[in-house]
Amino acid sequence: MCGMGLGLFQGVNKIEVARNGVHTLVRTLKDSCMLLDHESKNEELFSMAAVVRNVAISIAHKEQIALIATNEHDDGFREWSDESAVKRYASIVLHDIKTNMLPEVVECPQLKLLFIRADRGGSSLTMPNNFFERMIEVRVLNLTSMTLQSLPSSLGLLSNLRTLSLCRCFLLDISFVGYLKKLEILCLRGSMIEKLPVEVGELTWLKLLDLRDCWELKVIPPNILKKLSHLEELYISRGKFDKWEVEVEGAEHASLEELKHLPNLTSLELDIHDVSTLPRGLFLEKLERYSIRIGDHENRKSNGIWCREFSLEVNNKICLKDSLIVQLQRIEDLELSGLQEQDVDYFRNELFNVGSSYLKRLEMRGSSLALNLAESKV
Repeated sequence: MCGMGLGLFQGVNKIEVARNGVHTLVRTLKDSCMLLDHESKNEELFSMAAVVRNVAISIAHKEQIALIATNEHDDGFREWSDESAVKRYASIVLHDIKTNMLPEVVECPQLKLLFIRADRGGSSLTMPNNFFERMIEVRVLNLTSMTLQSLPSSLGLLSNLRTLSLCRCFLLDISFVGYLKKLEILCLRGSMIEKLPVEVGELTWLKLLDLRDCWELKVIPPNILKKLSHLEELYISRGKFDKWEVEVEGAEHASLEELKHLPNLTSLELDIHDVSTLPRGLFLEKLERYSIRIGDHENRKSNGIWCREFSLEVNNKICLKDSLIVQLQRIEDLELSGLQEQDVDYFRNELFNVGSSYLKRLEMRGSSLALNLAESKV
């Protein structure tokens, strides 16, 4: 997200293409022992060796590329308070910053990336309204673990902003994002917002919207998502929002039908509790990655958006023969629960008809299945 926001991938406009490039670079750095690999079932994790990291930070600071401070005793924090010194940096990263360490205005005419994470004590951090007015070249802004009544009004002056990440923040009002007309990436993962503002619908160049783990999100107004015609990646899962409505006049919440208006969508993570809100023909073959859960899967953990997952809880409203079900081609991880004996026979025949060359994991569960473990899990 930072790389796309900073324009590091010359000639690359698609997030999918940029991600593939990053994976190639990561593998190259691992092969060169510049990065250390960490095993994980759900995602690719890696870190930088301490000595390499320290050298990188030293070079960045010496060349006046980046100011990085990890705690209030770091020399970087003293430099952060020096107005003449901070002007020269293109990137500023501040970890564990405390309430009293944000000045009214920071003059950073060359700043392209700003990352601020509040201290782990969870103190409320006040951002002055004029805080951003002299750093209008910023392209990537990441505010993490902050408690903010509202976003500073000067945020609307960041006309060059491409990536805005507000992770694990407590936010009452984020309507100011509507002023960020060039925004391409908006990440609100883990943040405490109750309603997605209608102003998000004005971000017509948005390519990625991340609403995962938003446990207080109750309202996504209608006709917002359908306006985001450039959207490539949409993540709405593992949160409280479960009020998808059928697309009708006077609806108070978004409809899944709106996703049909997103011609560039390639990655989708979605939880659907009420199958009656699921329109026919929703899931398109062009999706490169997806994690779609239909039914009650509150305790189920995703195996990672990097693969193609589909989970379905069969009940009296939906059965395996229903044409709503996504075509089985290219599914890598398939989970079916609530099955009856006749469902197993149907599914076996269907799987044979469409082929299963991509399938890596299959799990079938049902209260009356006459299956042994070897047959029910592959």
